[in-house]
Amino acid sequence: MAHVGFNHQMLEATVKQPIPFGSFGGYRRFCIYWWGDLWRWISGGWWRDLVAFWHRARYGWAPRDCWNLDHYLACVLGGTLCHLAAHTDSAPVGYPQQEPTDAETAFEQWEADLTRWGHALAAYARDDYYEIHGNDYEAWRKDEEARLAAVQAALRELEPWFAFLWD
Repeated sequence: MAHVGFNHQMLEATVKQPIPFGSFGGYRRFCIYWWGDLWRWISGGWWRDLVAFWHRARYGWAPRDCWNLDHYLACVLGGTLCHLAAHTDSAPVGYPQQEPTDAETAFEQWEADLTRWGHALAAYARDDYYEIHGNDYEAWRKDEEARLAAVQAALRELEPWFAFLWD
């Protein structure tokens, strides 16, 4: 399944994006929202950031991740699936359920599918609609629907092989 409308280099860069450590930023410097964020961060936000960082390191998630859990899970799972594709040593027994083509082995197909699933999840986690489409909200909606459809298809295909996601 090709990633229609997605830039492959942007997907690769998205997979390598770290989860933000702090809550400060995200706005144009020195605009009114930036000053509000600066004040919240100075007046105790740094402590909440530190607690969230500790909680995420200890348990793999932080309460602030629940605000947009689909984005957090898509970001983490997309990156780990692409990493697994690059570092896996074998394919699950019986993969794929249908015979691979003559040109590829089950292992090559497993790597390709892991990468495709990872890119679909990473594309869903990106929030770059404005950078791509500007104020064309109809294009935003179509892009968002395409990303959601790609994630749903990837998760359906991934589900039978979920227990085999190991290196």
